[in-house]
Amino acid sequence: MDVLTIGESMVVLSPKNPGAMRYSTDFTRFFAGAESNVAIALTRLGHSVKWVSQVGNDEFGTALLSFIRGEGVDTSLVKVSDSGPTGLLFKEIRHSNDIRVHYYRDGSAASHMQPDSLKEDQVTGLKVFHVTGITPGLSDSAYQLILQVLEWCKKHAVTVIFDPNIRAKFLKQPTYLEKLQRILHYTDVFIPNTQEAVQLLNVHDMKEQVDAAFSYGIGTVIIKDGQTGAYYFTDAQEGFVPHFDVEIVDSVGAGDAFAAGIISGILDDLSWDEIVRRANALGALAITAVGDITNLPNRNELDEFMKGNRADNVRR
Repeated sequence: MDVLTIGESMVVLSPKNPGAMRYSTDFTRFFAGAESNVAIALTRLGHSVKWVSQVGNDEFGTALLSFIRGEGVDTSLVKVSDSGPTGLLFKEIRHSNDIRVHYYRDGSAASHMQPDSLKEDQVTGLKVFHVTGITPGLSDSAYQLILQVLEWCKKHAVTVIFDPNIRAKFLKQPTYLEKLQRILHYTDVFIPNTQEAVQLLNVHDMKEQVDAAFSYGIGTVIIKDGQTGAYYFTDAQEGFVPHFDVEIVDSVGAGDAFAAGIISGILDDLSWDEIVRRANALGALAITAVGDITNLPNRNELDEFMKGNRADNVRR
């Protein structure tokens, strides 16, 4: 197995027509969740991924699990639970630059995940553990599960890739940022956006942010700037890769696609320039259609898109 990821996926209902949702009577159903978005993006590129979660013992849970399994993701460790319902969110698209997401996930089945959801021998042999800041915010038990897996990853030399993916609602929890800062101690590749870098590292200057991240023992820092591209830093090199210019239809899910590109590039042993360019390409494709995974490409589609954007767009 190449990659393990743990987190909640939800049913998404989005009005078929843009505008204020209060006037909508016709909705389209999707499925979404940061971790399963990453898992699906990676399986479409030919990587093997195991997704761990809980869904409710309800029709939405059955549909969600069937869909993700159908995308080629290993769902053998996903539990169907009576502890709560499958999570739900509404995506309100006022226009391409005003997309509002409304979550209904309190007490969901995934929030009841426990540390015993996994065993240590299920982590051995992994290449990458993808972790976000969402799962620790679901509940204390979900956070304890993440910490346990991080300990196992450190023990078994599994690469940890941390995408903070901070949600505003979780910031209301008094210790939420402290939880995420604890995860930094286990992180090998850290991929915040510009705002998250400030929130977690407590400095505004990018060079100081990188130094702060390195002080945690992190080996690679990649800072996303949605307006321009992405900066990357290791102890040996640094660079900037501009974004791809595409028409934005739905920007939600771009960060998950970017994370999948980073993981895929690492698994394929690319250079950091190539890894970040792949991540930018996946992020660009993700925002060209409504739905987090609708335009995630397979390997041939990704290659064709990147060939059509062959300009030397790496600055050092």
